Amino acid sequence: MRRLYRHKTLLVLLVSAIILICFFLPWLRIRAAAAIAIKDIFRAGFSASALMTSRAGIPQFANGPSSKVFVRVFGLFFESVENADKKSYLVWLVAILPVIVSAVSIRFKGNWIASAVLGLLCAAVAMAATVKLAMTDLSGLVVRVQTCPALWITIAAYFLLGFVLLLSIPIERKG
Repeated sequence: MRRLYRHKTLLVLLVSAIILICFFLPWLRIRAAAAIAIKDIFRAGFSASALMTSRAGIPQFANGPSSKVFVRVFGLFFESVENADKKSYLVWLVAILPVIVSAVSIRFKGNWIASAVLGLLCAAVAMAATVKLAMTDLSGLVVRVQTCPALWITIAAYFLLGFVLLLSIPIERKG
């Protein structure tokens, strides 16, 4: 466990880098029903029958020509679709959080309270994302959403980040 603690900073930075890289990889594959695809072809001049988006692309997806499809996908995950285009920018917290966690972890290395708070925060984010995805029916009648591997890698990386931070608490408490 002491060996892990010696490499804590490197592990935190590595896992944070994995989260940042996965942030720009495709997270969702969205397939609209044929009726919506045909309707979009005639109205917007493009096909929304198959879209892939990364977390970084969600705000553009929400505010672009396929925003009606986005609102349907957003409705699968959240009860209220009001201001979905503005709420889509909150996804950037997924990329900002590991940067903040890394900075705070490095700044307060040796402080077990900081490790506990950051570890619990990362574990809570990962748990909330896992529960939300598990409880959401992604095969709607009009829009079918498939998750891509980068989404699961990001969730696993958040779990790992929380695990590394929480595992360092006993050593930091002995100080």
